[in-house]
Amino acid sequence: MPLPYLPIGLSEFADIRQHRYVYVDKTESIHPLVTVPKRSYFFSRPRRFGKSLLISTLQALFAGRRELFDGLWIAQKGRWDWSQQHPVIRLDMSLASSETPQTLKEGLASLMRGIIRKNRLSVDLQQHPAILLRESIEELAQQNSVVVLVDEYDKPLVNHLGGETKQQRAQQLDIANANRQVLRDFYTVLKGQSSDLRLVFVTGVSKFAKVSIFSGLNNLTDLTLDRQCACLAGYTQQELETNFAPHLQHLANERQQSLPQLLDEMKNWYNGFQFSSANLQVYNPFSTLLLLEQQEFRSHWFQTATPTFFTHLIKRSEDLQPNELTGAAVSESTFDSYEIMQLHENILPLMVQTGYLTLRGYDAATCTYTLDYPNKEVRNAFTESLLQSYTHLAKGKAVSDVMKLRNALQQADLPSYFVTLRRILAGISYELHISLERYYQTVFYLIHQLLGYQVYTEVHTNTGRIDAVIDLDNHTYIFEFKLELGNPTPKHQLAKDSDTLAQFKSPVHQDQLAAQLADSHNQLAQAALQQINERRYHTKYLGRGKPITLIGAVFTVNTPQGKPVRQVTAWVREDIDETNSNMAE
Repeated sequence: MPLPYLPIGLSEFADIRQHRYVYVDKTESIHPLVTVPKRSYFFSRPRRFGKSLLISTLQALFAGRRELFDGLWIAQKGRWDWSQQHPVIRLDMSLASSETPQTLKEGLASLMRGIIRKNRLSVDLQQHPAILLRESIEELAQQNSVVVLVDEYDKPLVNHLGGETKQQRAQQLDIANANRQVLRDFYTVLKGQSSDLRLVFVTGVSKFAKVSIFSGLNNLTDLTLDRQCACLAGYTQQELETNFAPHLQHLANERQQSLPQLLDEMKNWYNGFQFSSANLQVYNPFSTLLLLEQQEFRSHWFQTATPTFFTHLIKRSEDLQPNELTGAAVSESTFDSYEIMQLHENILPLMVQTGYLTLRGYDAATCTYTLDYPNKEVRNAFTESLLQSYTHLAKGKAVSDVMKLRNALQQADLPSYFVTLRRILAGISYELHISLERYYQTVFYLIHQLLGYQVYTEVHTNTGRIDAVIDLDNHTYIFEFKLELGNPTPKHQLAKDSDTLAQFKSPVHQDQLAAQLADSHNQLAQAALQQINERRYHTKYLGRGKPITLIGAVFTVNTPQGKPVRQVTAWVREDIDETNSNMAE
């Protein structure tokens, strides 16, 4: 028997139900939201997470299309009154042009004209979009109370978050701010028509405009972090194994894996999105479906949009570094208090809502969430995007060299490791090199984060702060870096006459200088290693049954003559023998 169709790219409930597509029944979660009349809801989830399908399901439900719900939870035991049919106004804001505030107004008017024509209303089509919405609700309410469904409400805003230069970003934010005012004027109608409305349901990627755009809807209930809606979008583990059982077994057979092995790999790649303080996690539906279709583990969801907006903000940030994204703590109130014009001050809430980070824990005493990457797909792909932003390395070349680093570390082959690391650093554009230790530490972190290992930077101990730790299953590496700026001495100080200048330029002098520099760099590397030992940074990693290697390394920026180096110019190692009582005390 052929496998049921996978609903890849489908967001219309009727299309899925009328054909042989898999539908994951969410009607039990929908039911408590729609049984109470006169409610207004806001629901935020990342792109391609099923928000449009949810809107389409609500539209079919209130239109009374019972045949589409046969066999689903809500159609059983009289859970829904199918005799009550409500007119529905469904607005897909992704279809409205929003290049400027004026085109947004025209786009809203166009959407409303389509609804007016479809319902054969007697509303004058030449009016302002807000008036079109108000008069449409008034006329439809003569049939029954009206349901208003708004999908991707924030598309006219998020389309303008970005820009390569500071000027471009400012221009885009100005457009976003002006578009916000247009949307606010449009949605204000809903407050005045509340007596005619049965339900208002709004979806989007972000919720930064909840207050400023929907301020008129005083009873707007935010479901974004609601525990009862944690699994309203995305697939739970049980839903995955129940609804896609034949597809999973087929994929396991094709990959010559056992079913438990396949499920473990899928969980690592695509599960892990958490949207409330409850410890409930869901799979990314888009990546899950494409895996089952294409039978390859890839960054399916991530490839549909590159998060350049976030990589630019993080790179420019004085307060937030890539290694601080995981484990960051965000207060619950932060998700309600940020605005478009202040996104550079706190981008973490928007990163959660867009799916690049997710909730990992909740401290009820402080009302704070701990953040992390949701899964392997997002962690690897976002780290690679950050690395390209910091280095401008070619995507394929960077990944190839990173794999060589991985092999070298696994084999404890540090000479090969540093040869590869130097090659990566040599490929970084000259204009991007910055004489700051934090820059090199960040690049180091991003490169090694792609290895898939546990990488930690600025690890605090009771004796100091470790620059970096790479923790493999079979080995632990502890790094201490020294940055050698090599600020050039002005030539007028090196040579006050032609004879001295000639001597400065002579090959003999250059060879002597090179030897002196090498000796200086080696001394710095030894000093870095000595710092690890004196402060006993390795103590916390003893007794775990795996080797520990201490590494002192030197990043050099310039030679004394001003010639750019931008490289690891020296390194030394020391291997810890835990059987030595002096080392393992």
